[in-house]
Amino acid sequence: MSKKFKWSLLTISNRYISYIDSYLRELNLDSEKIFKDSNLDWNKFLGYDENTSFLCVAELLSNIRDSIGETDFFLGLGSRIPLTAHGNLGAAVMASKNTGHALEVVERFAVTAFPILRLPNSQGRVEIIMETPFEELNRAVTETAISLFISSFSLLTGRDLPLRGLSLRHEAPIYADHYQKILNCDIEFSAAKNVINFDECILEFPIRTANTVGEKVMIECLKEEVSECMTGNDLLSHIGELVSIHLESSPSVSFIAKKLRVSERTLRRRLNEEGLNYRDIIRDIRYSTAIYYLENTDTRIEKIGWLLGYKETSNFRKAFKSVAGISPSQWRSKVN
Repeated sequence: MSKKFKWSLLTISNRYISYIDSYLRELNLDSEKIFKDSNLDWNKFLGYDENTSFLCVAELLSNIRDSIGETDFFLGLGSRIPLTAHGNLGAAVMASKNTGHALEVVERFAVTAFPILRLPNSQGRVEIIMETPFEELNRAVTETAISLFISSFSLLTGRDLPLRGLSLRHEAPIYADHYQKILNCDIEFSAAKNVINFDECILEFPIRTANTVGEKVMIECLKEEVSECMTGNDLLSHIGELVSIHLESSPSVSFIAKKLRVSERTLRRRLNEEGLNYRDIIRDIRYSTAIYYLENTDTRIEKIGWLLGYKETSNFRKAFKSVAGISPSQWRSKVN
């Protein structure tokens, strides 16, 4: 039987969640209670080598919001996460010769530290791509990434980051003025993409901890980590992460292979070896994502179909019914 994609397969390293705990405590909040309310074992996050499901993390973020309201918590969190928390990726960034090279390393190997986050960069801009059905998680990761980017730049170069502007997909929050205080640049909310714009001159800024030999060693370690992702549930998870990010455009297997930096032939062979079928993966991701939207949001059926990559709503209804046995509207009525 073919393995199935489920959102519970996607995970976040506990080393990142441990910084959430630390920051909650710094703010004199009852971190242990917030974790328990999210059905998470608070003591477990002392072990960096373990991971936690996206579903559980999404619940944790919801409980943080319920405890402290809508605040700039994650803008503050990013500056508290050291580069060493990112493992070999952080070490490779610290060893890079300049900012431009460090950004190339991040774009290429971000998957090893935070699998579903993509950070493509070009000509003075970094795009933050974080696409899951969990909007609160998307925004939290985006805000954390922004503040982490700024604080890391200052640490690595000894200079302030000269920002030209910031575009964000989410609507302006009640703490929008905090963005201005932190970033001191023009900010556009409800934009098409999350993009950090900066002066291109920073790409040549030298990194104070540059180490040519160390960088080569870390790059080889990162290549091994990426290779290890190409087996079993790791392979299914990483394909699922990429498909989820690009679901609206119905990504082909050749597109996913390119993103994984392997040939289409190699990817198909790996899928076959693991008993996986790409069409089934697409179907399962669409179905799992549809279930989440139907049960947890008020998103219109037509919009859900579009988000899942269906050009016609009728095709979405037909595909959903072929798996669930009932229509999307009937499913929503049943759970509500």
